[in-house]
Amino acid sequence: MKINVNNIVRLSYIKRFSMLRVNYPQTVADHSYRVAMLVLIIADRLNLSEKKTYELVIQALLHDIEESVLGDVQYYIKHIPEVEKALDEYKRKFASQIPILNDEDEDRIVKIADMLDLLLYTEDELRSGNTHPDIIQLRERAQRILNELTSDDSELKEIVFDIYSQFRNQPTYPGPGK
Repeated sequence: MKINVNNIVRLSYIKRFSMLRVNYPQTVADHSYRVAMLVLIIADRLNLSEKKTYELVIQALLHDIEESVLGDVQYYIKHIPEVEKALDEYKRKFASQIPILNDEDEDRIVKIADMLDLLLYTEDELRSGNTHPDIIQLRERAQRILNELTSDDSELKEIVFDIYSQFRNQPTYPGPGK
Protein backbone atom coordinates (compact mmCIF):
# COMPACT_ATOMS: atom_id res chain seq x y z
CA MET A 1 0.00 0.00 0.00
CA LYS A 2 1.48 3.31 -1.07
CA ILE A 3 0.91 6.68 0.52
CA ASN A 4 -0.45 8.97 -2.14
CA VAL A 5 -2.14 12.32 -2.38
CA ASN A 6 -5.54 10.67 -1.86
CA ASN A 7 -4.47 9.44 1.59
CA ILE A 8 -3.37 12.92 2.55
CA VAL A 9 -6.49 14.66 1.18
CA ARG A 10 -8.79 12.08 2.71
CA LEU A 11 -7.46 12.87 6.20
CA SER A 12 -8.90 16.37 5.82
CA TYR A 13 -12.40 14.91 5.36
CA ILE A 14 -12.40 12.30 8.11
CA LYS A 15 -13.98 13.69 11.26
CA ARG A 16 -12.51 12.71 14.59
CA PHE A 17 -14.91 11.70 17.35
CA SER A 18 -17.61 11.21 14.74
CA MET A 19 -19.73 9.32 17.26
CA LEU A 20 -19.71 12.22 19.75
CA ARG A 21 -21.52 15.53 19.82
CA VAL A 22 -18.77 18.13 19.75
CA ASN A 23 -18.80 21.90 19.60
CA TYR A 24 -15.52 22.12 17.70
CA PRO A 25 -15.45 19.49 14.93
CA GLN A 26 -11.95 18.33 14.10
CA THR A 27 -10.62 16.26 11.22
CA VAL A 28 -7.76 13.78 11.38
CA ALA A 29 -5.69 16.26 9.33
CA ASP A 30 -6.44 19.06 11.85
CA HIS A 31 -5.33 16.77 14.66
CA SER A 32 -2.16 15.65 12.83
CA TYR A 33 -1.19 19.28 12.20
CA ARG A 34 -1.73 20.19 15.85
CA VAL A 35 0.33 17.18 16.97
CA ALA A 36 3.15 18.24 14.61
CA MET A 37 3.11 21.80 15.98
CA LEU A 38 3.18 20.50 19.56
CA VAL A 39 6.14 18.29 18.58
CA LEU A 40 7.94 21.40 17.29
CA ILE A 41 7.35 23.21 20.59
CA ILE A 42 8.51 20.24 22.66
CA ALA A 43 11.55 19.57 20.43
CA ASP A 44 12.56 23.23 20.68
CA ARG A 45 12.26 23.18 24.47
CA LEU A 46 14.37 20.00 24.58
CA ASN A 47 16.97 21.51 22.19
CA LEU A 48 16.73 18.52 19.86
CA SER A 49 18.73 18.50 16.64
CA GLU A 50 17.12 19.66 13.40
CA LYS A 51 17.32 16.11 12.03
CA LYS A 52 15.56 14.58 15.04
CA THR A 53 12.95 17.36 15.03
CA TYR A 54 12.30 16.78 11.32
CA GLU A 55 11.85 13.04 11.92
CA LEU A 56 9.45 13.69 14.79
CA VAL A 57 7.38 16.15 12.76
CA ILE A 58 7.06 13.63 9.90
CA GLN A 59 6.01 10.96 12.42
CA ALA A 60 3.46 13.37 13.90
CA LEU A 61 2.00 14.34 10.54
CA LEU A 62 1.59 10.69 9.56
CA HIS A 63 0.87 9.09 12.93
CA ASP A 64 -2.78 8.40 11.99
CA ILE A 65 -2.24 7.77 8.25
CA GLU A 66 -3.96 4.38 8.45
CA GLU A 67 -7.20 6.24 9.17
CA SER A 68 -7.10 7.47 5.56
CA VAL A 69 -8.11 3.91 4.66
CA LEU A 70 -9.98 2.79 7.77
CA GLY A 71 -11.70 6.04 8.76
CA ASP A 72 -11.77 7.42 12.30
CA VAL A 73 -11.27 4.61 14.76
CA GLN A 74 -13.04 5.44 18.00
CA TYR A 75 -10.89 5.42 21.12
CA TYR A 76 -13.04 2.83 22.88
CA ILE A 77 -12.52 0.18 20.18
CA LYS A 78 -8.92 0.99 19.19
CA HIS A 79 -7.55 -1.53 21.67
CA ILE A 80 -9.80 -4.48 20.84
CA PRO A 81 -7.27 -7.11 19.66
CA GLU A 82 -8.78 -7.56 16.17
CA VAL A 83 -9.00 -3.80 15.60
CA GLU A 84 -5.51 -3.23 16.97
CA LYS A 85 -4.18 -5.93 14.62
CA ALA A 86 -5.83 -4.28 11.58
CA LEU A 87 -4.49 -0.84 12.57
CA ASP A 88 -0.99 -2.24 13.05
CA GLU A 89 -1.14 -4.01 9.68
CA TYR A 90 -2.07 -0.83 7.81
CA LYS A 91 0.46 1.20 9.77
CA ARG A 92 3.21 -1.30 8.83
CA LYS A 93 2.20 -1.14 5.17
CA PHE A 94 2.50 2.64 5.14
CA ALA A 95 5.65 2.63 7.28
CA SER A 96 7.45 0.33 4.86
CA GLN A 97 7.63 3.27 2.43
CA ILE A 98 8.99 5.87 4.81
CA PRO A 99 12.06 4.87 6.84
CA ILE A 100 11.28 7.39 9.57
CA LEU A 101 8.03 5.55 10.26
CA ASN A 102 9.67 2.12 10.40
CA ASP A 103 10.23 2.28 14.15
CA GLU A 104 8.08 -0.33 15.84
CA ASP A 105 6.89 2.30 18.28
CA GLU A 106 6.19 5.94 17.65
CA ASP A 107 8.64 8.14 19.38
CA ARG A 108 7.53 8.97 22.91
CA ILE A 109 7.53 12.69 22.08
CA VAL A 110 4.97 12.08 19.29
CA LYS A 111 2.82 10.07 21.70
CA ILE A 112 3.08 12.86 24.27
CA ALA A 113 2.10 15.46 21.66
CA ASP A 114 -0.80 13.24 20.54
CA MET A 115 -2.15 12.96 24.10
CA LEU A 116 -1.47 16.63 24.78
CA ASP A 117 -3.56 17.55 21.75
CA LEU A 118 -6.34 15.31 23.04
CA LEU A 119 -6.13 17.04 26.42
CA LEU A 120 -6.24 20.51 24.83
CA TYR A 121 -9.11 19.49 22.54
CA THR A 122 -11.22 18.09 25.36
CA GLU A 123 -10.41 21.11 27.48
CA ASP A 124 -11.75 23.33 24.68
CA GLU A 125 -14.90 21.21 24.49
CA LEU A 126 -15.44 21.45 28.26
CA ARG A 127 -14.83 25.21 28.29
CA SER A 128 -17.40 25.60 25.53
CA GLY A 129 -20.01 23.86 27.68
CA ASN A 130 -19.76 20.32 26.31
CA THR A 131 -19.79 18.21 29.46
CA HIS A 132 -20.71 14.93 27.77
CA PRO A 133 -19.35 12.01 29.86
CA ASP A 134 -17.29 10.77 26.88
CA ILE A 135 -15.49 14.13 26.67
CA ILE A 136 -14.71 13.95 30.39
CA GLN A 137 -13.53 10.35 30.00
CA LEU A 138 -11.29 11.30 27.07
CA ARG A 139 -9.78 14.15 29.07
CA GLU A 140 -9.08 11.86 32.03
CA ARG A 141 -7.55 9.27 29.69
CA ALA A 142 -5.25 11.91 28.14
CA GLN A 143 -4.16 13.11 31.59
CA ARG A 144 -3.48 9.54 32.77
CA ILE A 145 -1.45 8.62 29.67
CA LEU A 146 0.51 11.89 29.79
CA ASN A 147 1.39 11.18 33.43
CA GLU A 148 2.55 7.68 32.47
CA LEU A 149 4.60 8.92 29.50
CA THR A 150 6.35 11.65 31.52
CA SER A 151 6.61 9.91 34.90
CA ASP A 152 10.35 9.23 34.53
CA ASP A 153 11.32 12.54 32.91
CA SER A 154 10.82 15.67 34.99
CA GLU A 155 11.89 17.94 32.11
CA LEU A 156 9.24 16.52 29.76
CA LYS A 157 6.64 16.65 32.54
CA GLU A 158 7.45 20.33 33.12
CA ILE A 159 7.24 21.13 29.38
CA VAL A 160 3.85 19.42 29.08
CA PHE A 161 2.58 21.21 32.17
CA ASP A 162 3.86 24.55 30.84
CA ILE A 163 2.17 24.09 27.44
CA TYR A 164 -1.07 23.05 29.14
CA SER A 165 -0.88 26.03 31.51
CA GLN A 166 -0.33 28.47 28.63
CA PHE A 167 -3.38 27.05 26.91
CA ARG A 168 -5.52 27.17 30.06
CA ASN A 169 -4.67 30.84 30.57
CA GLN A 170 -5.98 31.85 27.13
CA PRO A 171 -9.59 32.89 26.58
CA THR A 172 -11.87 30.31 25.01
CA TYR A 173 -12.05 30.47 21.24
CA PRO A 174 -15.63 31.50 20.36
CA GLY A 175 -15.89 28.83 17.65
CA PRO A 176 -16.82 28.87 13.99
CA GLY A 177 -19.29 31.55 13.02
CA LYS A 178 -19.63 32.97 16.54
